[in-house]
Formats: sequence, structure tokens, C-alpha cells
Amino acid sequence: LATLTEISAAISASLDPERVLELVCSSVNRVFNAEKSAIFLLDKERRILELARAKGLTEAYLLASRSISLENTSRVRAVTTAQPVVISDVRVSKLPREITELSRTEGFAAYAELPLMAQGEIIGVMAAYFSQPHQFRADEIELLRTFASQAALAVANARLYARTDQTLARRVDQLQALDAISRELTSMLDLDRLFDLILSRAMNFTDATLGSLYLYNPEKNILLVVASRGYPPEITSFDLNKRAMIETSVTARVQKAGEMNLVPDVRADPDYVSISSDTQSLLSVPIKREEQALGVITLEAPTTSAFDKDDANFVSQLAAQAAIAIENARLFQRVTEGRDRLTAVLDSTREGVLVIDAKGRVVLVNPRIEIMWGINRNVLA
Repeated sequence: LATLTEISAAISASLDPERVLELVCSSVNRVFNAEKSAIFLLDKERRILELARAKGLTEAYLLASRSISLENTSRVRAVTTAQPVVISDVRVSKLPREITELSRTEGFAAYAELPLMAQGEIIGVMAAYFSQPHQFRADEIELLRTFASQAALAVANARLYARTDQTLARRVDQLQALDAISRELTSMLDLDRLFDLILSRAMNFTDATLGSLYLYNPEKNILLVVASRGYPPEITSFDLNKRAMIETSVTARVQKAGEMNLVPDVRADPDYVSISSDTQSLLSVPIKREEQALGVITLEAPTTSAFDKDDANFVSQLAAQAAIAIENARLFQRVTEGRDRLTAVLDSTREGVLVIDAKGRVVLVNPRIEIMWGINRNVLA
């Protein structure tokens, strides 16, 4: 018990998941006089037990037990029953052939498997293997339970800390990226380059492999693809020019409602329109300016639940910056077009025209003035 207390304190003091797993495996052998040990962690989404750490076990065992399906009931009893599985003598126990063959090749005669439970939830299994038959006393099983509970809590805490640390680091990276992106967007006035930049940045900081940026045309009530990435050539020209698509797609739904949609599994969304057979999850965010949806950024990924709330927040902030940049670029484009039209008109008139601003500066002259007064308008510009 004193040794167990000492070891438990050491395990709980670490927040490195790999270090915790190493300590648990080593401690099982030390406290319970087991020759070999292993830790399996549960992957609920894939419905498997994954071998996370092993001590004293051969390469053959590692290969055979790297991933155990929850359908393999003989290997996952500790998970399905949430109770210890103790086999005092493999040779006299009626066990599935897979286990008896594994015990023979690995050289263990007895074993114990304990469910790892943290906050009432099973997160994995701890296994101890003995080279000789081993009679498990009631107090020894209780000690194994106690150790497994402490080990599970330490593993869960370390994994939570690691995820939190990774999330924080990722958030810092995203904030730094948003600052840099903001400067990029505000300095760019070419609409095509702007659209491509917005989409590129959205994909670079998420797990998206496919993406499209749509702009809404209120006169025709259609969404047009103005930038896309990751799609094969035959799909690159895809757009939503048909009204039916406007009424049924996830992107159209986001455009109409003006609200972000996070779809963890596209198969469960009746409005999803398949563009790529590889897509499993989707994130669609409106580009809004004063409650008006100018367009939509839609990202796709080949795995379910590929996007999380952090991704949604990042792309939403990017979309807010994009809306301002798009409006600025459009305004600049309209001003430029207006100036070009005015210049064309002035260049064609026979009268001399000279435009002076409120501060008395010459801002525009036409060719007739150049001829009449000998003014070089390039010098004036």
C-alpha cells in the first residue's frame, strides 16, 4: 500500500500523457509482481481499443493487439462489463482460441484486465500478465481496482491537459494569423486575388481539404462560386446557378438564414449536395456586412467531425474581415470604373476640360487642354 501510494503520487504529478502511460505500465509490474503489462485506450468513434503502452511484451503481441475491435467480445470483456477480468490459469480455463494461442506465444499463464474508469466513464483497459498461474485473492483484486482507478484519473487528466494546451496554442496561432490576414485583406483591392486569399487562409487554419467561396447575386437570386480549392478539374467549374440548388443546399441555407452551420456528418443532413464523394463533414459560414449576407465560405473534410467550434469561430472572424475587404474592393472597383468612363468621355470631347479640387490642385485634364495650353497631364498626375 505504501508503494502504491508513492507510485500513485508520482503518476498524478505528471501531465505528460506519454509519461503517465509509461509510469502506469512500469508500476503494474512493480506493485503486482507481473512480468508484463499493457494499457489500451478506448476510441469510441472507431469502436476500438488501441494499444497505447506495453511493458515486457513481444513484437508479435504488439502486432496482434495494436487495435482490438469492440466486436471482439472475448478481448474486450473488461470494457463491456465494466468489471475486472481475472484468469488464474489459462491452461485450465475455457478461453477462446485467440487468447490461448496468444498466451502460448507470449508465454503468460495468468492475467488480469481492469477497466480504466474516470468520472464514471470507461476510457480504456489496464492488463497485467503473469508467467505462472496466479491465484488472485480478493484483497489483491481490490488493490488492482484501486490502482486502476488512480491510473485512469491520471491518464484522463494528462490527456485533458494536453488537449487544453494544444487548443490554447492553436488559438494563439489563429489570433496571430487573423492579425496578419487583416493586414493582407485591407491592402488588397483586386477582387479575384482577394477571394482566393480569403479561401486559402480559411483552409490553411482548419482541417479542410476542399473549399469554395460563394458570392450572392441579389438581382438573380443565385450564389456564384468565385473561388475554389481542392476540387478535381471537372468539378472546378461547379456553381449554383440553378434556383433548385439555392433552395436545397447547406450553403444556400446559410446564405438565407445568415447563420453558420457546422455539419459533423453530411450523411445526416438532407440539404447536403454532394460535390465530392470523399466529403464526410462540412463547415459553412456566411460573409455578412450589416446583417446582409454577401456570400458564404464552405469548407469540406474527408472525416466526420473534422471541424470544431474553434474552427467555426476562426472562419467566422475571417468572414467578418472578408466582408469589409470585399466591400472596400468593390467600392474601389466602382470608383475606378467611373473614373475610366469619365476619362473616356473627356478624352473624346472637343472642348478643353480641366478639373481642380477644393484645394486648388489640378486633378484631371483632357487631351484638348494639353494641345491648347501645352500641359503634360502625366506630369500633373
